[in-house]
Amino acid sequence: MKSKKAQAAMEFLMTYGWMILIVLVAIGALYYLGVFSPGKYLPSKCELPPGFSCMDHKVNATDISLYIGQGLGKSINITNITFSGGVTCTGISPATPFTMNSGDEQNIALSGCSGYSGDTFNEEITIAYTDLDTGYTHTATGSIIAQIE
Repeated sequence: MKSKKAQAAMEFLMTYGWMILIVLVAIGALYYLGVFSPGKYLPSKCELPPGFSCMDHKVNATDISLYIGQGLGKSINITNITFSGGVTCTGISPATPFTMNSGDEQNIALSGCSGYSGDTFNEEITIAYTDLDTGYTHTATGSIIAQIE
């Protein structure tokens, strides 16, 4: 009588053990295929601090295009645009420094960029500018999240 109880217990444990193993293999396969990769599902966004607006952006394998507006209420000279995280760009069009008056919009193309990782671009952007009225230099820091096209 004792052996039948032991056999039933072993069959019970083996059945649930195999089910747990199958579920773990299925989860591992889904993870391997990238189903649980949240970077694929993040919305594309470009955020700059007050006074600047990012109206549109596009990230290619070697180029980054930004369409920004300036609403600081004064004229400024954009002196440099950089990214954190190791992304470097060799060219900026229009060439820096360039002037933006309040209310102006400018298409900025950064070319020769390198340092992307994966298929999602997620970097902080820093815009260095000089106030033309006072001569003081400032920086504005924002962020860009985009799929690399």
